[in-house]
Amino acid sequence: MNKRDSVWHVYGKGTCSVQLFVFALSLLLALPLSLPVMAKEISVKSQPALSLEGTFNTQRVCFYQGQSYSLGAVIAIEGVLLECQPEKHFESNGALKWVKIEKKS
Repeated sequence: MNKRDSVWHVYGKGTCSVQLFVFALSLLLALPLSLPVMAKEISVKSQPALSLEGTFNTQRVCFYQGQSYSLGAVIAIEGVLLECQPEKHFESNGALKWVKIEKKS
């Protein structure tokens, strides 16, 4: 038995062809990953129209029955006092909300 036959004897004749197939397949699968990725580019001739319909309020206010109230405003609704205060105390420009004022006895 020569050296070449001993290799076939250890691995078997079918094993080598399977290993070669797996190696070739891994190369084919890895090839697309090494190619640069190209993004599809689309050009637009006109700019889209931007429309802000309705009222856009940039002021910090609380609303009640269609009226706007500023920070610190107090209203009475059916005997309950509400004050317009910041939603989050750590924000100086955040949204406002109505907070019930507890009556002191």
